Amino acid sequence: MKTTTNQFTDTIQKAYKAFNERNIDNALSTMQPDIQWSKAWEAVIFQGTRKLKTTGQGNGLK
Repeated sequence: MKTTTNQFTDTIQKAYKAFNERNIDNALSTMQPDIQWSKAWEAVIFQGTRKLKTTGQGNGLK
């Protein structure tokens, strides 16, 4: 059984890999459904994975 640290490391690695591949579905699968995602350069906050997915299409997330 993996330790919590290994699970955390695996999740972070999966998220970075998905972002680098511009794979929004895999990236979002590493996040809690109620995530708050800040787009600081435009002072915007997305609430939840569904909102992030639908609004993130033109922001480097496919």
